[in-house]
This record gives sequence, structure tokens and C-alpha cells, in this order.
Amino acid sequence: NLETAFSQDLNNDGFAGSPPVNSGQAQFSISGNKKAGQTLTIKPSSSDPDGLNGDYSYQWQRSEDGKTWNNIDNTNNNYTILGSDEGNQIRALISYTDNQGFKEAVTTTSLTIPIPVILNNTENDGSVTLAKDSNGYGYAAIKGTDDFIPITDPKGNPLGDKSYPGWSIIAADKLFGVNTTVWK
Repeated sequence: NLETAFSQDLNNDGFAGSPPVNSGQAQFSISGNKKAGQTLTIKPSSSDPDGLNGDYSYQWQRSEDGKTWNNIDNTNNNYTILGSDEGNQIRALISYTDNQGFKEAVTTTSLTIPIPVILNNTENDGSVTLAKDSNGYGYAAIKGTDDFIPITDPKGNPLGDKSYPGWSIIAADKLFGVNTTVWK
């Protein structure tokens, strides 16, 4: 290699000789109880194969739709869930430099913070549990959990017994990979 022979960076890539190869990134997960007042913690699930040069930098983020993310004023590896987080998604962005000099940015899988629902009645026949609040709006959770999320139309408006005159929401399930609701 000509760069190695002359010990000069001839192509302005920041390296004299062959540039290093990025062997991958560290991976991270979020653990904790997904309820207001509880603390979420970022934990490394695998380390960067190139090693770590310095410390991790953390940035928590919130989204209403899972597409647009806004930074939360928190740069620690712990985050205490707020009431305003309910019904939204939370994730973390972790930045660091590895021992090869690569600046890495890794995003965790997002978590949906469920809205606490006072269950008036539930339906448990399918793989999804349906619950309604006192206004008749529907909420669904995977059977066996209490991670209820609101049932909405494509615009994000909640659906329930008053959504369509004469119709009542009676069930929710996942059929052929599609979230479905049943009305009577």
C-alpha cells in the first residue's frame, strides 16, 4: 500500500495506510416496569467487538407515533417514567467511540408505556384481552399482561362504544398478523 510505504494519508480518510474495519456495534436493552413512577434502565446486552474508548453517552427519547422522536431532558442510563409518557413510546440512543476510532450511535428497541385502565369489563377468548374504560373506549393487551394500549382509528382517535352509532366494540384479537376489532 502506497500510504503505508510513505506513512502519509494520501486520500484524506484520516488514516495512513489501510483504514480500520468496523467490526460492529454494542447492543443495548431497556429493563424495568413500564408504569409511571417506575425506573427504566439501559443495560448493554453485547459489547462492541472493537472495544470501548471512553464512556457511553445516553439520550432518552419519546414518540407519540413511533416515527417522530423527541429528546427527553435526561442523559443518564436511568429514566423515571412520567404520567405524560403513558400511551407513548420510549427508547434510548447510546453514543460512544470504539477503540478503532469509530463514532457509534445505537438505538434500543422502543417500549410502549401503557395507559392505566380501570377495567369495567374484559373479554379473554382470543390472544388479546379487550378492556373498556368508563367511557366505553377500548383498550387491548396481550393476554396475560396488563400492558393495555388504546384501540384507535388510523388517525389515532380512540375507538369505543360511542364511536359508531348503534355499534358496540366487543372483542379484539390478532388474526393472520393483523390487529382486529369485533363489533356488535
